[in-house]
Amino acid sequence: MVSSILTAITAYASTSIDYLVILMLIFTSLEPRERWLVYWGDLLETTVLVLVSLFITQFLKMVPQAWILGLLGIVPMIMGIKLIIWGEHGEDEVLQKGLNRHTDIIANVAIITITTCGADNIGIYVPLFAQNSAVDIAIILLTFSFMLSIFCYIGFVLGKFYN
Repeated sequence: MVSSILTAITAYASTSIDYLVILMLIFTSLEPRERWLVYWGDLLETTVLVLVSLFITQFLKMVPQAWILGLLGIVPMIMGIKLIIWGEHGEDEVLQKGLNRHTDIIANVAIITITTCGADNIGIYVPLFAQNSAVDIAIILLTFSFMLSIFCYIGFVLGKFYN
C-alpha cells in the first residue's frame, strides 16, 4: 500500500509539475468567486485522462504480447506524421484562448489542461495502471485526488504571488 501511494505521488507530481504554471495563470485571470471552478475543471480533466488511460490499458491487455511492441511503435510514427502534415500548434495559443473565454470555466480548465498536459499524463498512467492490481489502482486514484487538491492549492498560492 505504501509503495502504491509513493508511486502515485511520484507519477502525479512528475506529470503535473509543469501544470502548476498553467494553474497559476488560470487563477490570476479569474475573479475570486470563480476560483473554485478551477478545482472542478481540474477534477474533470484528471477524470477524463484517467479513464482514457484505463481504457487504453484494458485494450493493451487484450492484445497478444507479440503485438504490443508493434502497436506501441506506431504511436510515435503517427505523431510525427501529424506534426509534418499539420505542423505544431502552439500550446500558448490554446492556453491564451481558453483564458480569454470565461463562459464555462470548468470546461475551459479541463480542455486547456487536456490539450497542454494530456499526452504526458497518459504516457505515464497507462504503464502505471498496466502493472498494478485493481486494489493498487484504487489506492493510486485516491492518491491522485489528494494530489490534485494539493496542486490546485499550490497553484492558487503561486497565483497570489503573481498578482
